[in-house]
Amino acid sequence: MAESKKEQSDSWVVYEKTGKGAEEIQGRKYGLLPKPRSILIGIDGKLTKGAILSEFAAMEGAAAALDDLERQGFIAKRTDVYPPGVLSPEEEQRRFPLAKAFMVNSTLYALGPMASGFVELLEKCNTLAELQSHMEEYLKGITTGSGHESAEKYAKELAKLFPPKIG
Repeated sequence: MAESKKEQSDSWVVYEKTGKGAEEIQGRKYGLLPKPRSILIGIDGKLTKGAILSEFAAMEGAAAALDDLERQGFIAKRTDVYPPGVLSPEEEQRRFPLAKAFMVNSTLYALGPMASGFVELLEKCNTLAELQSHMEEYLKGITTGSGHESAEKYAKELAKLFPPKIG
């Protein structure tokens, strides 16, 4: 059976057992039925929802059982795991000044004084997404000033700093 859009969109979620979940595993305190209990045992705080559902693909109703475990408080989504293409605030804060300095300096190197207007635009950016929105114009400028090979090289370097675009 094909995954629904919701299951595809949150397949990156990572679950961990709650205190209630640990109590159930240790002493069967809440009397979970075998199917949801099996899934609960498999929750390790590392596997994604997609991986868990793949592991239990042969079990009818595994997705509903996983949702029920969350709804009943046996498991919870880890809050330190982000969807593909989304950086943690700390990682965004670390990468932003590096990307901004790289773009400003390489633009100045490639275009010299002709770069002043574009550099001002880059200086006004406050997020990686804002910087990334100027990539097309940036690469055109680098290509004009330093050639296609340099633009490709710089694009690869910046790709290490920008989150990947999904979809």
